[in-house]
Amino acid sequence: DRLAPQPAAAPSAPTPTAPAAAPAAAVPEGWTAVPHSRVRKIIAQRLQESKTTAPHFYLRMSARVDTLLALRAQLNASGRVKVSVNDFIVKAAAQALVDVPAMNVVWTEEAVLQAPTADVAIAVASEKGLVTPVIRDVASLSLSALSAKIKDAVGRANEGRLSTADLQGGTLT
Repeated sequence: DRLAPQPAAAPSAPTPTAPAAAPAAAVPEGWTAVPHSRVRKIIAQRLQESKTTAPHFYLRMSARVDTLLALRAQLNASGRVKVSVNDFIVKAAAQALVDVPAMNVVWTEEAVLQAPTADVAIAVASEKGLVTPVIRDVASLSLSALSAKIKDAVGRANEGRLSTADLQGGTLT
């Protein structure tokens, strides 16, 4: 009967293979390359396999941001540049990268590249599609300077004037 349960195939053990010789990733100026150990490479491979084969669930949460909204209203009433809630979130994310430098990294096949600054990519749904321009060294910017840089990046994205360099190098989106 074709509807009868079929025995599950025994999972095959991964076959160890010698890694193909790959060119070393270029390390951007100011960045530090931390080569992967054999164990780290295996862990990464298993995590990738898990992501594609195991069921996942996702959590949602909400946050009360009354104090943030009051601060935003106060800043916008007294300043030239109007800041958004998103500006606060990008600034906080950059500070988190500074506070936990082990998260301010990019994975490559050969090494984890540690970034010297908190460069955050922002998602922009432009008329030409979704793009992610990178705002450089966000932690060093004032909130108003960050807001101005984000507004400039959004404007250039909508006009189709982003360069390849504008879209590379972020460690968080």
